[in-house]
Amino acid sequence: MVMTPALFDLPEPARRPGQRPRLLDLFCCAGGAATGYHRAGFDVVGVDIAPQPNYPFEFHRADALEFVAEHGSRFDAIHASPPCQGYLNLGAVNRTLGREYNHPDLIAATRELLVRTGLPYVIENVEDARPHLISPVRICGTGLNQPLRRHRLFESNVPLIGVACAHDRFTEPKYWTGWRPNGERRLSTVVQVYGNGGGREHWAPAMGMDWATDKEMAAAVPPSYTRHLGRQLLRLAQEEPEVHAKYLAMQLDGQKFKGDQPKEYEKYTDTTPGRVFELLDES
Repeated sequence: MVMTPALFDLPEPARRPGQRPRLLDLFCCAGGAATGYHRAGFDVVGVDIAPQPNYPFEFHRADALEFVAEHGSRFDAIHASPPCQGYLNLGAVNRTLGREYNHPDLIAATRELLVRTGLPYVIENVEDARPHLISPVRICGTGLNQPLRRHRLFESNVPLIGVACAHDRFTEPKYWTGWRPNGERRLSTVVQVYGNGGGREHWAPAMGMDWATDKEMAAAVPPSYTRHLGRQLLRLAQEEPEVHAKYLAMQLDGQKFKGDQPKEYEKYTDTTPGRVFELLDES
């Protein structure tokens, strides 16, 4: 466990009238999610166990779970992206083949600590982590009018609305998807960002992360996803505090937000004509 000397000396923030709310970004990596929340209206502080020299905001190198237990209450909202490798189907394949593939399962431990803070939170992970998440919403870049197929799930203790896929918006095969047998070069209508994917010259524009390396982008949440969620968090907390408090209480009582997109929450999303939203409810 690596802790910075300043970890236990963080000053209590003095909130001034009109000051932006503060969001804690756990397992922050290079700051894809953080940038989206910043654009939505938050001041962001990142925490990661590994050095993140390209993180664009205040950063603390520390164990994320220990940090939130010590300092989580000093923020207005929390985002967490626990490592996804342990949930990927690829991991099961590697273990079956006898390859070393041991990665921690931190979603449940993260959730327990976030619930204790009493703050609105978001937990992000890959689609293969669905069984470990509670009623997540999904976002796809194509639904945000980006030529990016990158499905991510987001659990929250407040009602959030995801963005449905719109793959058919993009019809021209022009993005190289990756290495293929016998040197075949296969093109896709959308950009796909993953470990050994091809067409990396398209990654930064599609992801909206021109400050990050290819490796960092392969592990990142596109900023447009968290801008979409961050605007909802702000509106729920600032414009309808009684609604926000209601859903925090429901979550603490073990209840789930259920049902289709409720009309009363349409104003909390940055909707535009033709955009389709979806709420995934696994119960």
